[in-house]
Amino acid sequence: MAIAEPNYIHVKMHTPNIHQPSRPVSFPSAFATGADPLIGQQWAARKTQAIEAWASGAIGDPSIVIAIIDEGVDTSHEDLKDVITKPYDAVEDDTVQDPNSWDGHGTACAGLAAAIPNNSIGIRGFGGGCKIMPIRMAYSPVKDGDWITSDEIIARAVNFAWKNGAHILSNSWGGGLISDVEEVAWNNALKLGRGGKGCIILAAAGNSAGKVIAPANYPPIFCISASNNLDTFKRRNDGSSEYWWGSCYGPEVLIAAPGVQNITTDVSGGGGYDPSNYDSTFNGTSSATPIAAGVVGLLLSINPEATTDTVKQILKDSADKVGNDAYVNGRNNFMGYGRLNVLRAVNLMREKINQPVINTEVVGIVEKLPGKIFLLNAGDTQYAIYVFGLMEAQSWQSLLDRNKIELTPFIGKKVKVNYLMKQEDSLYGCSLSAL
Repeated sequence: MAIAEPNYIHVKMHTPNIHQPSRPVSFPSAFATGADPLIGQQWAARKTQAIEAWASGAIGDPSIVIAIIDEGVDTSHEDLKDVITKPYDAVEDDTVQDPNSWDGHGTACAGLAAAIPNNSIGIRGFGGGCKIMPIRMAYSPVKDGDWITSDEIIARAVNFAWKNGAHILSNSWGGGLISDVEEVAWNNALKLGRGGKGCIILAAAGNSAGKVIAPANYPPIFCISASNNLDTFKRRNDGSSEYWWGSCYGPEVLIAAPGVQNITTDVSGGGGYDPSNYDSTFNGTSSATPIAAGVVGLLLSINPEATTDTVKQILKDSADKVGNDAYVNGRNNFMGYGRLNVLRAVNLMREKINQPVINTEVVGIVEKLPGKIFLLNAGDTQYAIYVFGLMEAQSWQSLLDRNKIELTPFIGKKVKVNYLMKQEDSLYGCSLSAL
């Protein structure tokens, strides 16, 4: 079909990382750092039970490809370079898509989606193990400048993604109206991608505390809003760690994902947002969206034949109904069907294809017995509980001393314990929540 329309040039198209001084944040204790040294700082992985999902064996399959349609990805980054496939620059229509040194947005999104797991480097992407297809569809001409792109460039980016094997399209940008040429590209991706099953497309709701922006307001696209460190919808002046911005909202929102102070990959060599190769303050619905895209990567890794409707239903059914806004018929316009829960999502997909569900949760009463560490009385079994903090213990005694402090408030209470590892009568890497 031939289309004749103006090729509009767009500016201010992205939902940027909003760098302003942050209020101090206190998050619950992390799990053991394991093979990814910065995993202890990934609070969103704990909040969404991604840690438990990974411990249960959920890992991205390298045959699943997540396209990061953004301002380019640093393909030489230590935590990304080995999973890069088919890079493309839709701005210049070539394969050299690496960003300007000051453009860190795409690299940050790529890390949250699929930074390499278990490589003794940096962080673990939510869909770590999947491949990343970096696609540059915009750029900033100067540091802190507006994005520049056009309808034609956006359509080229989307078309390249679905035609070259991307299963998932992650879009942390938006604004304006969807042109006819863009709509054709989106529809082709939704219908023809993934060998005719259709690409799964996610987009950021926006950060202006108003109505959902395009392309996230296009109904077939999964619209992702942001939650905060208080596990509520991210509003302005909401008492969270970042008071100056609010997620967009509306009937289009499917689910929310953590959108404040997410640690992720940054342009290496001192570019991007932080002098190091990692930025610990990436935020906005820009950061929530690749988190959700990575989880979709995990779901397709379990069942690559899953339809878009199946994946959407699993995200709906597995989300946690958290926040201060009432859910009517299972949803509201802020959190959608709730805040992303990775463990529940992967277990629901496992159930659909009759794979065993790994239980990493125990309920019981916390007790202190003479001469013993704090124990969990769970039916006929008593487990010693070891909570690993943000720093590795210097010695076994220092671990026990810290556990005494962390577990004392739970004595005598019924709790839910999520654990990373179980060995006989001990649970390691635990997080506790009172019931």
